Amino acid sequence: MKTKIQKILLLILMTFFTLISFGVLILLFDKKNEIGDFIAYLIIFTITGFLYYYWKTFDERKAKKLDSIYIKKEKKLNNIYTQNVKKLKDRYNEKE
Repeated sequence: MKTKIQKILLLILMTFFTLISFGVLILLFDKKNEIGDFIAYLIIFTITGFLYYYWKTFDERKAKKLDSIYIKKEKKLNNIYTQNVKKLKDRYNEKE
């Protein structure tokens, strides 16, 4: 649920910055101050590009995070299992 909300918010941000960048692109050809408009246009498209990259790699990063959590839990369970096996072996050896 949380990831869906984050993806929707990212989509809204990307749409917002894309619309602003198209507005700046239109203003770029209307005004005389071309250098300032070009810099603003470049900044906004850069932000949009980063947001797009973040959007595309969101699922990958989420999967890596879940994998690392799973690996940590698996290691912890393996440690508990080996400790319990050692305890059982010790008890069995004491009885003999």
